[in-house]
Amino acid sequence: MKRKILIITASLIIICTVFAAASALFIFAYYRKNVNSEYDELLFDREKGASSTVIYANSSNSNNEYIPVKLDIGGQAKKIYYNLDEISNYLIDGFISVEDRSFYEHSGVDLRRTAYAAVNYITGKGKFGASTITQQLIKNISGDNEISIQRKITEMMRAYNVEKKHSKNEIMEVYLNVIPMGNEIYGVGAASEIYFGKAPNDLNAAEAATLIGITNAPSAYDPYRNPEKCLEKRNRILQVMFSQGVIDNGELLSSLESQLNISKKSHKNIDSWYVETVITDVVRDYAEKMKISESLARLFVLSGGFSIYTPIDLRVQNILDKVFADTDYLPGEVKNGLNYSMVVMSPQNGDILGIIGGAGEKTQNRILNQALVPHPPASTLKPIALYAPLIDEDVINWATVFDDTPTSFTEKDGEFYEYPHNSPDRYDGLMTVKDAIRLSKNTIAIRAFYLRGTENVFNTLKYDYGFDTLVDSRKNANGSILTDKAEAPLALGQLTDGVSLRKLTESYTVFPNYGKKMQSRTYLYVTDKNGEVVLENDVKYNRVFSEDTGKIMNQLLSEVVSGGTAKSITLKESTAVAGKTGTSAQNRDKFFVGYTPSLVAGIWCGYNDGRSMSATNPTHLQIWDKVMKEIFEVCGSGRREEFSTDGLVYAPYCMDSGKSFSHNCIYDPRGSRLEYGYFKSNDTKYKESCDAHVLVNYDSESKGVVINPEENREYSKVSLIKNQIRSFPKEIYITDAEYVYRDVNFPYDIYFGENAPYFYGTLKDGEYVGISDKKKQFNRLSP
Repeated sequence: MKRKILIITASLIIICTVFAAASALFIFAYYRKNVNSEYDELLFDREKGASSTVIYANSSNSNNEYIPVKLDIGGQAKKIYYNLDEISNYLIDGFISVEDRSFYEHSGVDLRRTAYAAVNYITGKGKFGASTITQQLIKNISGDNEISIQRKITEMMRAYNVEKKHSKNEIMEVYLNVIPMGNEIYGVGAASEIYFGKAPNDLNAAEAATLIGITNAPSAYDPYRNPEKCLEKRNRILQVMFSQGVIDNGELLSSLESQLNISKKSHKNIDSWYVETVITDVVRDYAEKMKISESLARLFVLSGGFSIYTPIDLRVQNILDKVFADTDYLPGEVKNGLNYSMVVMSPQNGDILGIIGGAGEKTQNRILNQALVPHPPASTLKPIALYAPLIDEDVINWATVFDDTPTSFTEKDGEFYEYPHNSPDRYDGLMTVKDAIRLSKNTIAIRAFYLRGTENVFNTLKYDYGFDTLVDSRKNANGSILTDKAEAPLALGQLTDGVSLRKLTESYTVFPNYGKKMQSRTYLYVTDKNGEVVLENDVKYNRVFSEDTGKIMNQLLSEVVSGGTAKSITLKESTAVAGKTGTSAQNRDKFFVGYTPSLVAGIWCGYNDGRSMSATNPTHLQIWDKVMKEIFEVCGSGRREEFSTDGLVYAPYCMDSGKSFSHNCIYDPRGSRLEYGYFKSNDTKYKESCDAHVLVNYDSESKGVVINPEENREYSKVSLIKNQIRSFPKEIYITDAEYVYRDVNFPYDIYFGENAPYFYGTLKDGEYVGISDKKKQFNRLSP
């Protein structure tokens, strides 16, 4: 019975083996016709002689010539190419004894080992395995590591093609220079230098065995994080090397007794925020150009001997690094998760001169960069999405008047709630565009939003500014529909998925560049190991609006800094500064994107987990101010710069109508309502005579306005603002209410008594009757 079982088992094994071999040969023949050997040749050639990628900064001299300066790259891929005769035989023979003992006999594929591995795979006894050194080389240079029979057979065919075109020594040399060694190290040369502080030709048997062992599982056998496991693996490799005659008994015993003796890990393994951003951009663009995955592109870029030339200004980056690493200067809340990011950019060409992705000293590589993470931009969206387009379309101008009052109400349990709220939470009534931007009025932003229309605002952000995170329509997990095509996202900047600080700062280049929005860039061009240009990143821009619109917006946004929500900025004392603040819902994000004629800089502040912020000191505005003042002192020309107003008309207007100042405007009880602003040369709206102020009778005794004057009685004349009736379902305090005049056809006199400042009624027999209980909008009129 047992004999019968053995015969059946043996027969099954033979059948499976024959079937597996026949299948393999059939598929092998098929893929032999379909494998692109030219692609593998390009990969092989790219790796041969290639060392680590080098990133260069632009250090211009007095003649403004480009002088490349190497940036410190610690955490990115490290690779030093060594020729085969510069590598220890312990490594060469050791890898062969452990990985591929028939390396010099086969033609890229070990058929015996492959058949054995196939049987184990079919019978479920193990993974496919059996890769030769040539096959491993294919996997390492191509990044193809999918676990599938199809990929494995393709790999065999590709290995066969490589063996036809290259000698065994060439293959071994490239293999030893590309094999992953952990900690972003590629090749035995860089591993020898970093782990042992010596060239690969100077390694002893124990050191060579350590490197061979690491390649089996770089994370598991990491000599820094897992030294015990690394040591155990090294000793097993030494036993194999002894059994294959690579080392003798004496070398084995002395090697087994030795310690790991790994060099201390360098503190320079941490890359700057700028270096990581450069790598991300180059990898993305190289993947797109070569039509490959970003993971494969990353391998190519980091270990392909590339040279990357960047526009970084080391002076700017050093200032950013110093300020944001100083936790004694930053608010104490930083220790509890409060974070900052900042981007400094040239508006003339889009060059990112410096970038910070987080507060405090950077202690890890490839961590969350808050300058690249989307956040709701809040009111920083208003100038680019609403005001600049409307000015450019001649719908509004500097002096256009809106009513700063609620735009809608919602009722819940008998209570009415107004929308939107301003910050601070108050309504000021009639207000020009200048003051709406200066004070960041949400009510007026919504009115401007409806002037433009949802689709126009959405498309402006998507196509003119390149906001690729906008949500057209998306179903939420609970079934509700999310969209950015609404008031809150497009008028108030509460975008569903937000926008990155980098993209937001980039969008503000449109203002100092007088209507041209530059595309940001962190690299200028990239060359391969032969000096050939593989990527070019030319200056790219698109014109969003006219030069005149840009000039007007610069002056409007300067008002934000001179007397608005960013008035604490002191850089304005040294040079012209403009910008816009923004605070997202529940005080979760704070922004300021500010600029001078030659620099644009954006700063973000918030908690990593999205908590609401309490008061912080110093604030994001103070930090922005500190950084930019230092940059101006170090990099500036030493003289004040101003925004151009050439071609604009600087003209007077009435603050309450936005039109030409008239005789009636003089009698406004608040004093002069005269202001000056900037207008396009073809703008005629501001030239029309003011039709808002109306002379009315004022009773100095009752301190009220009399619409139906008594005979034989003299009244003073004051000028109030003729306005539409404001009708609300609840009492709303509006600061200009006492100066607003209802139409003369309104049936009630206005009463501003000491004890009833909001009431109004009609005078009859010396008493006011029909007094309203709505208390809508009037306050006592002061003489």
